[in-house]
Amino acid sequence: MVSAVIVVVEAVVIAAARASAKSLRERGAGTLLFLPPSLGFVEDALGGTEMKLRVKWVKSAIGYAQDQKDTIRALGLRKLQRTIEVEDNSAMRGMLRKVSHLVQVEEIV
Repeated sequence: MVSAVIVVVEAVVIAAARASAKSLRERGAGTLLFLPPSLGFVEDALGGTEMKLRVKWVKSAIGYAQDQKDTIRALGLRKLQRTIEVEDNSAMRGMLRKVSHLVQVEEIV
């Protein structure tokens, strides 16, 4: 019984993710969509376009943990108020989620 419930819940999550991907594709992907890496097929469902993210460092990392400072550096941001473009993949989104309070993120096609 428990495994049947899990399968149904997974099916609902997958259906919702596919619907989100379809609506993003129709709208031109104007919003940031954070999905678990296990649903990697959603990136393929967006039409296979090479999407990029524009990242701007807007808040100083002084006073924050060292791992957050390291993440900012690993993204390629060296100075405050600088903008970079990075590939849109689950690794980058994970890094951006970690420092979301320090950066502005915008999707570009």
